[in-house]
Amino acid sequence: MVPRVPENTIPAFQKCLELGVDAIELDLRSTSDRKIIVLHDENVDRTTNGSGPVNALTLAEVKKLNAGDGFSVPTFQEVIGLIKGKDIRLLLDLKEQNLWYRQEIAGLIEKYKISDQVIIGARSLEDVLYFKNMDKRLKILGFIPRVEAANKFINHGANVIRFWPEWVEDDFSVISVCKQSKIPIWTTSGDMDADGISVLLSHGITGFIHDAPEKLMKILAESK
Repeated sequence: MVPRVPENTIPAFQKCLELGVDAIELDLRSTSDRKIIVLHDENVDRTTNGSGPVNALTLAEVKKLNAGDGFSVPTFQEVIGLIKGKDIRLLLDLKEQNLWYRQEIAGLIEKYKISDQVIIGARSLEDVLYFKNMDKRLKILGFIPRVEAANKFINHGANVIRFWPEWVEDDFSVISVCKQSKIPIWTTSGDMDADGISVLLSHGITGFIHDAPEKLMKILAESK
């Protein structure tokens, strides 16, 4: 097995490149000086040796933190530099909901010309509309807040919908709206084992956002 490396760090993304995954999910947040960084939580406490809200810190202050094993919290630009031109995509989980945040991310996508390597992880209809209007070529994944929202996200331009595994397991019929619209369904599958993945595959799930990519790739290879 590939040794685990700290989440949302450059070495973690390098491991994904080495494994040959289709896409890397990363969480985008902003600093107090409006720089876009890669961090999952609102606070830096869990994943670094710092404390407090990330948006209360400048980029320089964030860069002084240890994100695990001595690695720093990367900027979105650093990750772009790592993957640009390679056969991999970035699934951008948009953690914040304001216009300037969207504009900053859109500006970096345009500056580095990576529209074809980006999937926008939209958490609101505003996200979907903003990025669809920015570039019709952008692929949009809807991180829908509840099952009933799938139709609205699809109607506003989402190309993929994310369902939680329990939504599908509790009622297999919930995926019918996506199937009728011929919209692919992905799921956030954590560290799910082969049995769980097999059930989801049998019901039409086509993409898995997984915590252990090597494990997932082995499961999918053996399921063919």
